[in-house]
Formats: sequence, structure tokens, C-alpha cells
Amino acid sequence: MLVCSVSQLARRAAIVADLAEATAALDSPGTGNIVFATLVDDPASVQDRVDAYRGQIMLEAASASETINAGSAYAASVVEAAAATETSASVGPVGDPYWSSVKLLLGFEGADASTGSPGMTDESSTAKGTATVFAQAQIDTAQFKFGASSLLLDGTLDRVRFAGHSDFTLSNQPFTLECWIRPTIVTGGANRFVCACWEGAGTLSWVFYQFNGEMWLNVSTNGTTSIALLGGGAMTANTWHAVCVDFNGSKYRIYINGAMVASSTSLQTISGSNTTLTIGASTTSGTSAFSGWIDEVRLTKAARYASDSGYTVSTTAFPRF
Repeated sequence: MLVCSVSQLARRAAIVADLAEATAALDSPGTGNIVFATLVDDPASVQDRVDAYRGQIMLEAASASETINAGSAYAASVVEAAAATETSASVGPVGDPYWSSVKLLLGFEGADASTGSPGMTDESSTAKGTATVFAQAQIDTAQFKFGASSLLLDGTLDRVRFAGHSDFTLSNQPFTLECWIRPTIVTGGANRFVCACWEGAGTLSWVFYQFNGEMWLNVSTNGTTSIALLGGGAMTANTWHAVCVDFNGSKYRIYINGAMVASSTSLQTISGSNTTLTIGASTTSGTSAFSGWIDEVRLTKAARYASDSGYTVSTTAFPRF
């Protein structure tokens, strides 16, 4: 009997030790496998230990359930955090899917009243260099749509010009020409050139211009005759407007602030080869001058929008890659 009592005491001591290990395991989120490891290591004593633990398990059921639930919540949080971290790490700046087709890009970012680089420099991948500036055209920090400056034109001969390049020839291929303008005048009946390859008789190609509160596209198929292809809209003075014209191979469209205001299916093969591109007035004489500010000029040799329903105007500067 004495030997049996010693054996039972030893047995109880082992059970108490195992119970303490099990309790610690239950109290530690994510470590419950320790209990199962103990049972599997000594399969012959499984029933004895279950019997011994039964009372303790019943007493601790509520806290064990809370621990398990807490552990599950903790695990879910870890998984969510890991997923969020992975997503954050994998998301970067979004580039322009048409970047390789961008032939001119100007943000006019520079020092106030400056007339050279970087404000007047093409930012497209084709790098057309720095524009030649005429009259009082200059970078201005008083008004801008994006960044900290824009191009200021006073309506009297002001313009900036890029040397002739085949990239400026539109012909009968898809294109998109767009920019932001803030006109100071929307009445008077004058044509005010925003962007043009329109040097004079014999070298006319295309011109995107403001007429009162409307935007128009004129083209020439022979270098001499001007065709008023399409136009419309209603802009207000001293307000920024997103203006755009595009062609998808079958239809020309003009948009103001994302809404289509005019369209034409009168297909033209626009003349011109290595034509000079001018922003703000006619190329040679500086007449038909625009009065106001221009920002974010972009010419793409692809139809970006091509939709009668219009498009969503970007709320940020155009991508530079």
C-alpha cells in the first residue's frame, strides 16, 4: 500500500505539472498546440489526463473560449495587416498607358516671369527642347491649374514656338490635343489661337482655337484653304477649363471640361510636314493671340477618349512616364 501511495502521489504530481502546462498553453494565444503535443507524446495516458483535466476544463471553458476567440481575432488582424502591407508595397504611381505616343508635354513649371528652361521645355519622352518665346509670353505664378505656375499670354503677339517636327503632323491618324486654359476674354468675335501649326498661306495645317466661349478646330488639306471642321461649347472668363480635341480615325470630337460639345465625321487628310507648332497665337505674325493662362499642354498621337459621352477630367497633372 505504501508503494501504491507513493506511485499515486507521483502520478498526481505529474498530472498537476501537465495541467499547469495546459493552462499556460490556453492562456497564450496561438500556442494551444502544446496541449495536443503533450497528449500525443504519451498516448497511453490520454484517458487519465482527460479525466484529470475535465474539471479544470469545465471551469476554464469560458476563459478558454475567450482566449481562442481572441487568438482568432489576433490572427485575423495579422493576416489583414500583412495583406495591407503587401498591397501598399505593390501599389505605386500610375503611369500613362499612352506615354510612348506623347509627342509634346508642357507643364510650364518655372520661376515667375521666366522665359526659358525649365518652364518652356518639352517634358515628353521625345524631348522637343525649349520653346522660342515671343513678345511678353512668360511663366506666371499668379495663376495655375496644377503645380505652381502656368504660361501667361497678354493677347498681344505673345506666343511660344517649337521648331518643325513630323510629330506635329496630324494627317489622317488618331490624335488627342488637350490643355487647360483660363481665358480673360470670351466675347468680341475674335479667333484666339490656343495651339496651332498654322504659319500662313501655303503652310496651313491645323489650329485649335477659342472663338468667344467656344472651342474650334480648323484644318487645311492643301496648305492654303481653311476648313472650319467643328466647334462649340460655352466657357466663362477667368475660369479654368479643360479643353480637348481628339480623332479616332472615324470621328473628330471637341470636349470642354470632359463633356463633348461638338463632333464631325467629315474625314480630312490634314496637310503639313515638319510643321512649326505654336502656343498662344499664329505662328509667324503672332496675330489671333490668346489672352489668359495656359497649363498642361499635351499632344498624343492616339485617341485617348473617343467618346460621345465624354470623359472624366484628371484632377492631377498628367503623368510624366
